[in-house]
Amino acid sequence: MIHLIMKYYENYKKGKTLENCFRNGIIGNDFDVDTSARMNNESGDKRNITIGHNTFLAGKIRTSPHGKVEIGNYCYISTGAFIGSASSIIIGDYVGIAHYTFIVDNNNHPVEPEARKQHRIRVAPGGEGYQSVGASWELSDHAPIVIEDNVWIGMYCFIGKGVTIGEGAVVARQSVVTKDVPPYSIVAGNPARVVKMLK
Repeated sequence: MIHLIMKYYENYKKGKTLENCFRNGIIGNDFDVDTSARMNNESGDKRNITIGHNTFLAGKIRTSPHGKVEIGNYCYISTGAFIGSASSIIIGDYVGIAHYTFIVDNNNHPVEPEARKQHRIRVAPGGEGYQSVGASWELSDHAPIVIEDNVWIGMYCFIGKGVTIGEGAVVARQSVVTKDVPPYSIVAGNPARVVKMLK
């Protein structure tokens, strides 16, 4: 009996997760989720998050009011992964993104000291805040990210603004990618550097 109740509860949670995704984006056929998946589209325009066919989402996707995320077909986005856009993030087909990898096209906060101070005053208890969490991202530097087809990104990586990761590349676990990655290369380290070329 307990097993049936747990199964019903898991199906209920999965249904709510799928409902959240379909409410926030345009989703292809045979899309699947883990109950940890979340999508938050702060523009309210479903066209700003698009996901292709046969893709699995266990991580989180957030777009600011002007951010866009496009994910292709046959992609796998693992538990704890985070994709956050104030500009544009385009992910091709057959891309694997491992656990707890962050892909963020912005600095999250302004770099200039006075702007950072004003930001802290605004978000402090009693401050006026922002209409949405992602709205503050637009005050920071941001630039589009492109991840081409058949890329594998390992666990605990960080992919920063303005980066293109070429087709067929591998980003080794715990790498910090701040510059473009050549196609069919393996990069590793902080900052990530090419350690091997693939045939």
